[in-house]
Amino acid sequence: MSAFSGYLVFLFASFAATFSGAAERQVLQQRLAELTGTFPVVGDFPATNRLHATLCLPLRNAAGLSNLLGRMYGPRSPDHRRYLTPETFTEQFGPSKDDFAAVVAFAQAQGLTVSATHSNRTLVELAGTTADFERAFHLRLRL
Repeated sequence: MSAFSGYLVFLFASFAATFSGAAERQVLQQRLAELTGTFPVVGDFPATNRLHATLCLPLRNAAGLSNLLGRMYGPRSPDHRRYLTPETFTEQFGPSKDDFAAVVAFAQAQGLTVSATHSNRTLVELAGTTADFERAFHLRLRL
């Protein structure tokens, strides 16, 4: 376990800010079962272990982003090689300020520490104990 050193990364492609719906929990549980079903369980993760995780929030306006990329990389397009600034990209395609704030508030309300955020609002780095993460995300971490 020392090689693992208590570091986990969670990537949630479509994290719901409230994370209260049964449908979201069911989909997550099914996907986790598919990913981990073949591994033998050797025990529970100690509840007091400190963990670090990164939540990845989905981008907005996927169709608009796909269209923009096609124009930026299409050699015949007037938008060819006209790239957006990071700030413009964030405003057009990053998670909204309200959604990002809701995720941060959710994490803090669950007793997790927000250890870092990113200016494009796509990543929220969290820290907490195994028990904190299990309670917040309605899951059980096992070895």
